[in-house]
Parts: sequence; structure tokens; C-alpha cells
Amino acid sequence: MKRLTVEAAERLAIKFRAEAQLSRTEPISLYGVLLNKGILTVFKPMSANACGLSTMSRDKKNKYILINSSRSLGRQRFTIAHELYHLYYDENPEPHMCFEGNGTKSAKEADADMFASALLMPSDGLIACIPNEELRVGQISLATVMRLEQVYCVSHQAMCYRLKRLKLISEAQLQGLLDISVARTAQSFGYSTRIYDDGDGRKEVVGDFIAKAKVLLDAEKISEGHYQELNNLIADGEG
Repeated sequence: MKRLTVEAAERLAIKFRAEAQLSRTEPISLYGVLLNKGILTVFKPMSANACGLSTMSRDKKNKYILINSSRSLGRQRFTIAHELYHLYYDENPEPHMCFEGNGTKSAKEADADMFASALLMPSDGLIACIPNEELRVGQISLATVMRLEQVYCVSHQAMCYRLKRLKLISEAQLQGLLDISVARTAQSFGYSTRIYDDGDGRKEVVGDFIAKAKVLLDAEKISEGHYQELNNLIADGEG
């Protein structure tokens, strides 16, 4: 399969934003995207190194995502964006579990990561948020990097690699930024650490599955017992 280029990933991210009626600069509300696109998404605790998975019905009309709610908020958002690539742009989408990488990734997984970065951290938006003086001298400050992470709700690592890919920081700057204590640094700037902290392991469903079931119940198409079974099925994150 032909690899996705950086430019192609940027175009796909812009295309996806346009179809979701989002600008090329604003932070993206993934909950809104999941609801608008009708993607049934379940958040639940999973094994420590698991991030999530995606799959779809044979006719591609029904799409599903499972997210490990024990991971950090930044990681959860990145995983959702990663799975959106598989659901909409992967030439041969297959049900798969996404795990924390060990430095080696398949071409398909690398492409999904590239798309996720472009979708969550639009280049036009990042550049607009960076002070002109820092852009002029080619030295993005730590304060600016931390602020960008808060604005776009992504992990420190994801932001640093995105800035490096956009050639806004050097390799030396990248290594220096990756060497900090992230939570402590965020607190020193007065920011919440919720992006970086482990998730709360919540069970949550995003989608209209239960709403549709309620319509069937009200129309007496299904029984109260069947409706409750569907509720329990979603609550347990099974099926």
C-alpha cells in the first residue's frame, strides 16, 4: 500500500475538518464529531498498554470505536483521531486493537498517526498561536509549547513531535522539550494536568444507540426487557 505523505495527511485533515464544518485553525471537539457522524464510541478501562480499536459494519454504514479510558485525556483524544483515519481513509480497514508503540509501527499505523496529528494540531492554528517574535527567531519557548498543548488538548509528546514535523523546532529543541517533567512544568505555568494524568477509567457511551432504542420502545417495537438489555450491553462495553 502506498504510504501517506506529510502533504497528503495535511490535505486529508483539512478535508475532514471542512466536512465537519470546522475551520482550519480551531481546536476540534471530538465528542461533537463522533455524535455528528453517528460513530458509536465506548469508553471503558482496558489493559495498560491498549489504546483502543475501531471497526465498522460490512456495508460501512455503522462505525464503532472503543477507547481505553484509563489512558490520559491527551492519549484518548489522539487515539480517537487515529481511529477516524482507519474508519474514513484506510484503503483496507480491518478491525484492530491499537497498542502503545515500542518504536516500530506498520506503515498503516504511522499514516493514521500522521493524520491524527494534523487533525488535532492544525498547522495554521499552531502558527497563529505562536508569538511573531518566536517565529521570527525560530525559537519556540517552553511557555508557548505548554500553552499550545492546553489550547489543542494534546499530550506534550504529541505537540513536540508535531512542531518538529512542521520544522518549527529543531531536533535539539525537541530533545530538550522531551526531557522535562511535564506535569510539574504545566503546574508551574498555572495549567491543569488533566491532559497528562492517567484517565479515571470511566465507562461512557457517545452515540445515539440508546436514543434509537428508546424510539423503538416508545413505538412498542421492542419490549422493556429488550430495551434494558441493550442499555446493560452498552454500559458493560460489550458486543
